[in-house]
Amino acid sequence: MEPKPEISILFVEDIPEDAEMATRELRKAGLAFASLRVETRGDFLEALENFHPDLIISDYSMPEFDGMKALKLSLERDPSIPFIILTGSKNEETAVLCLKSGATDYVLKGSMSRLPFAAREALEHARAARESEASARELRESEHRYRTLADSGQALIWTSGVDKLLTWFNEPWLEFTGRGLDEERGNGWTRGVHPEDLERCVAAYESAFDRRQKFSMEYRLRRRDGAYRWIQDDGCPRYGSEGEFLGYIGHCLDITERVLDKERIRRSLEDKEALLRELFHRTRNNMQIIMAILAFEERAAHDERVGEALRRTSDRILSMSLVHEELYESLDLSRIDLKDYTEDLIGLLTSDDAFPRDRISVKCRADSITVPVDVAMPFGLVLHELLANAYRHAFPRGAVGEVAVDLRGSSEGGIELEVSDDGIGLPDAVEFGGRDGFGLQLIQDLVEEQMKGSLKLSSGHGLSCRVSFVPTKAVSGT
Repeated sequence: MEPKPEISILFVEDIPEDAEMATRELRKAGLAFASLRVETRGDFLEALENFHPDLIISDYSMPEFDGMKALKLSLERDPSIPFIILTGSKNEETAVLCLKSGATDYVLKGSMSRLPFAAREALEHARAARESEASARELRESEHRYRTLADSGQALIWTSGVDKLLTWFNEPWLEFTGRGLDEERGNGWTRGVHPEDLERCVAAYESAFDRRQKFSMEYRLRRRDGAYRWIQDDGCPRYGSEGEFLGYIGHCLDITERVLDKERIRRSLEDKEALLRELFHRTRNNMQIIMAILAFEERAAHDERVGEALRRTSDRILSMSLVHEELYESLDLSRIDLKDYTEDLIGLLTSDDAFPRDRISVKCRADSITVPVDVAMPFGLVLHELLANAYRHAFPRGAVGEVAVDLRGSSEGGIELEVSDDGIGLPDAVEFGGRDGFGLQLIQDLVEEQMKGSLKLSSGHGLSCRVSFVPTKAVSGT
């Protein structure tokens, strides 16, 4: 019997085919999960109660029960469940509305290959939140253990009278500070408190004292060797047998290592989160805004050639944004696996509604090769241009054919990319990539100037475009 998948995904979708498409993309990316599809409010609430989803993926627009209603119900029941909205609209306002309403992310149906990335990111953030809560719970339990130790006499103990002045310190306190009892009594103990903490420390003590309340505070106290150590000081009022107020008793623990560990963890998390946020969110969002602007300009263009140029520019930006998604998938912020990137880019282009899947098939054979990001970016643009030109020009007037992509690495560190088709071939090199030859010129510039490689075209039964280059520090996989 196969083990039950650890992930449960709830699809809110009234079109089964769309849910199946999303399921295929997720499974193709290697995600193992159990899924359930609902399309009504009642079924959705029942699924929240009994299916216990780890992730919700919802269509934005449905006849009776839409994604925004589902999002509201999900946030009311359990705001920790990540929620991704699928939409067919490229409208930037729709995306902003979804995110402001509490959605974890949104994915365009025309870019369904981005769904696995969004799902993994959402699940990772949910996991991190759970771990953060577990860490907070562990910290609370740790603090409780510290208090237990203090009650058993393993702490620095002090007492005060009704006048707020401290009257007695136990031996561990005196051994810690290296001072005598008479030196510490009254307000003498304050001379050991770090100057930056003294005012806050005294104010907290006096405020709690006046209200006869327990207090807990942290401050730095000078040890006998002159080093300042972080102390957790817990105090509470003392009462006599008749209920009369006698003053306060407090116990202190050295929590320096805990404070330093927390600070190291905090800085590490902040650095990582800042880097990821900078790399993934800002870049992705900025590129999506640019693509949205280009899409608007494309719709407004009256010249067909201008509209086509704008759409191609948007596609090129999309191919560059895929590099950042691959960085996240590889968990390596400096290198890209060209095999994964090539397969994802092909999937991105073929998933577009404009791609004639009924006429053109695509085959891919790729070696696993990792390269620096500054190599992956021009490589992606070249691959995009070669594929786009094959799709657009190799099979005119409804012709049927095949496009083959072959990515090979050599033991010498060289890389060869070949994109070929069995279409009409290349009657005139100037026409390659468009009427003005911009596609060919762009490819040549990228290959020769940025990749320091060479481009070779051969046309007979179809067209073959071969790019050869030797990137710096390329690593061939097994």
